[in-house]
Amino acid sequence: MGQGQIVGQGQNRDQDQVKGRTGPGAGRGHGQEVARGQSGNTPTLRPPLRRPQRCFGHCFGRQRVVRPADRSTLRIVTAASQRGGSFYNSPKISKRYRDHRHSGAMSPNHVMEEPALLDVLGTVTGLRVLDLGCGDAAIGRTLLHAGCRSYLGLDGSAAMVEAASAILRGTCGRAERADIEDFSAPPSSFDLIISRLALHYVEDLDAVLTACHTCLSPGGRIILSVVHPVLSSYDAGTGKPRTNWVVDDYFLKGPRRRNWLGGSVVWFHRTVEDYVNALMNAGFALSALRECAPQEERFDGDLAELARRRRVPLFLLLSGTRI
Repeated sequence: MGQGQIVGQGQNRDQDQVKGRTGPGAGRGHGQEVARGQSGNTPTLRPPLRRPQRCFGHCFGRQRVVRPADRSTLRIVTAASQRGGSFYNSPKISKRYRDHRHSGAMSPNHVMEEPALLDVLGTVTGLRVLDLGCGDAAIGRTLLHAGCRSYLGLDGSAAMVEAASAILRGTCGRAERADIEDFSAPPSSFDLIISRLALHYVEDLDAVLTACHTCLSPGGRIILSVVHPVLSSYDAGTGKPRTNWVVDDYFLKGPRRRNWLGGSVVWFHRTVEDYVNALMNAGFALSALRECAPQEERFDGDLAELARRRRVPLFLLLSGTRI
């Protein structure tokens, strides 16, 4: 497929249309409201009204009881107040992520999630692509080479945006720092939205999917992948390669603290049904559901690793068409 080209006017339009607030205070009601005094002439300042916190079963930032598999003790998990993107600002974490992501046959992304994504993507020629939680935006170069009209990657991590900008250098794609939770854009701004392994860091998935539906052109698509719910439900926390898997508290939605890439992070667990319903409730018609089975040709002959990856699903991939 030919080299992608972006019309300058379209590129600038996309840049002007996208709105995303960043920083620790973005969208959290810090600041003050201007109110009129009783005379109607003298402005006064009053503290902002506190908005009720939305939650999936257990609210972000609150404590909840998690029962271990043996049910013998209780442990308390408190969801972090920071958003998921900031986790990757640590130089060690961002480097470990890139090393893990691009480790060839040893990377589950390479042998499982990526082939499913490329299969569902199909032809991208002429499409305006938005990537929510773009990471290092390696997929951006692939899509631009395949002929997409424009590529915009958004990520809440400054370290990831820096890495993405380096990878996109010399192309007409770009990456910008913005939290997924704050994303908005006018109608028909994009033709395709992808979000790879990012939305399980988001508490209010419904709001994000609604914003995606709004900014897609008629017939536009969203393709998202997340950690498979059988994994996000429970974490044994051994820190070693798994030889068995526990599924527990599957129908208990909400935050789960995980040890990941040498750090502690919060994922939001949802069931497969929850993800499908969220997509449909936002106005999308479900067009694909994949559990990203490992592809033998990507294992470079490592049959032991192939056998290990065939034991349990690691990823859930969904595609929806705007209706």
